[in-house]
Amino acid sequence: MLLAIDAHLDKYVVRRQLDGQEPQPAQTFRSDASLLRWAGKQVRLAGEVHSVYEAGPLGFTLHRKLAGIGVSNYVVKPKVLDEEGRRRKSDKLDTLGLVRDLDRYVRGNRLAMCVVRVPTVGEELPRSQTRVRHKLVGNRKRFESQGRGMLLFYGYHFKGTWWKKAKWEKEVRVSIPEELAGLLAGLREIILKIDATIAALTRRIEESATREIPKGLGRLTSEIIEREVIDWNRFARAKKVGSYTGMCPGEDSSGGRERKLSITKSGNPLLRHALVEAAWRLVRFQPGYRAVKAFYAKVAGGRIRGKAARKRALVALARQFAVDWWKVRTGRAKPEDLGLVMVAPKAAADTPAG
Repeated sequence: MLLAIDAHLDKYVVRRQLDGQEPQPAQTFRSDASLLRWAGKQVRLAGEVHSVYEAGPLGFTLHRKLAGIGVSNYVVKPKVLDEEGRRRKSDKLDTLGLVRDLDRYVRGNRLAMCVVRVPTVGEELPRSQTRVRHKLVGNRKRFESQGRGMLLFYGYHFKGTWWKKAKWEKEVRVSIPEELAGLLAGLREIILKIDATIAALTRRIEESATREIPKGLGRLTSEIIEREVIDWNRFARAKKVGSYTGMCPGEDSSGGRERKLSITKSGNPLLRHALVEAAWRLVRFQPGYRAVKAFYAKVAGGRIRGKAARKRALVALARQFAVDWWKVRTGRAKPEDLGLVMVAPKAAADTPAG
């Protein structure tokens, strides 16, 4: 028996298919409890039940509950389910597309769905810690820009972080009208609270770094990479690693025409951000690293000219480092074989908080 679930905050739309027959009409459940009671009944009736729903903001709680009652559930990467291109989308049509994909997948077509690895709660909480920090850094930048825009609107321009204590007290507050200072003071208070939370999270994340890491990578960056990947053994091949980073080049080819595009960005965005940051630092601190040597060879050979070309080369370096670090973390290679100099986490050059 196959169940396709379209999960929402206040309802679940489910379509059932029995033993290769036509998918049945979709039905709606208004709570977790009602859905689980019904799914449990299907397990008792059919014995083997497979279900699927798309990854989204509701996380993996439903997956764990379904697994707890004996359902073989799959969480999949969202995709456009309008196979015929009719420009129609609804919960009922989505479940129809999902149950078709699930049928193909269960029958052996592993390309029919992109199944997401579901972490345990113990794996997910540390990852959420780094993701919350990343979101807070973005919020701080937005409030900083809001305050800077307010100052510019009234003709004041201050370089750097206008909200830091020394700059605020010695330059900003004494140079602007009292009314404007009052408006910015409230905004500054919010920024200071966010900044304090970021600093506390950064310390907690860095303190959890216990293994040796490449020199210059930094405890914060290394922990972000580890927590986003969770388990390096999940990747069977190097191509899988590159694909998960989202830094593989796109392609638009047909017949005799071949065209390379920018990177796909289809993988993990926070991991991609951390790897690119790591690449800049590796260029500086790891001159003996095999991939960095190749980078410098391209520079010396004139193949890297201009800012855009340098960025492309750094992305390629970041992708290669992800593959090489996968080899190290899974025992396929030793750091010294790749030219990486390793240091204890306490001796690592840490990334500034934010």
